[in-house]
Amino acid sequence: MPQLTAFFGLEGSGRAERAARSGLPLAHTREEALRLLRAGISCALDAPDLKARGRKDLVERARAYGAQARAVLVARPEAACIAAAPDRAEEIRDQVLAFCPPQPFEGWEGIELVYAEPPRLQDLGDLFFGREGLVFLSQDNPFHAHSIGMHCLRTARGLARERPGEAALWLAGLLHDVGKARTKAFRDSHGLPSPTAHFYGHECVSAYAILFLRFPACVPEGERLRVSAMAAWHMVPFFFSNERTRARYLRLWGEDFLRDMEALDRADRAAQR
Repeated sequence: MPQLTAFFGLEGSGRAERAARSGLPLAHTREEALRLLRAGISCALDAPDLKARGRKDLVERARAYGAQARAVLVARPEAACIAAAPDRAEEIRDQVLAFCPPQPFEGWEGIELVYAEPPRLQDLGDLFFGREGLVFLSQDNPFHAHSIGMHCLRTARGLARERPGEAALWLAGLLHDVGKARTKAFRDSHGLPSPTAHFYGHECVSAYAILFLRFPACVPEGERLRVSAMAAWHMVPFFFSNERTRARYLRLWGEDFLRDMEALDRADRAAQR
């Protein structure tokens, strides 16, 4: 049975080098990988930009050729990636603003998170309460009565009350908006000056930041990518007033992940005031 190993990660993360060292024939596009699998040849795919639906489609097509598929996410801090590939700095920033980690509901046989070098994980206490911590950073937005950090803490508290035995879920609530510190800007969606702060892409920046935060002991390391994914997707249920949209994500996510995301959305909304 042929095997597909797809490598994901930012430019400068070491993703491409790791794929090249895999010992497998290397494909640089999805179609190239599928041609190899159709011929019964196992291969590695250097795939930095595939989004969740594209990844799911890739796995389904690989399976149609009798292949198994596994994903490898190569992580390195954004600044280190830019230092390694300074000529691609803008591309790397854009990749962070679109980041969403691979998930089991996409159909992978296995998903591995590897680091380019041993990570220096940031302590959550420092993130929230240290100098320039999130609890002191105002949102400057009329839809939020609390600072970024206080909103996150209130969201986590709401989830802990609703689902007290699910620590990974309330940790996702605690961390879902940490990317706002990086994305806060007084500009609207057209790039024009605005008296109100906006946080475009903060959910994806949060998701990438989660790869480099120290988790509490109650949340296993194996939950890291799930927590990251919940942050990346947390804005989506806002649009579930349209039942067709909800049904589309139910097909993508499955019932369990959808249930978690709707709980996160309820807690997020309740914590705004």
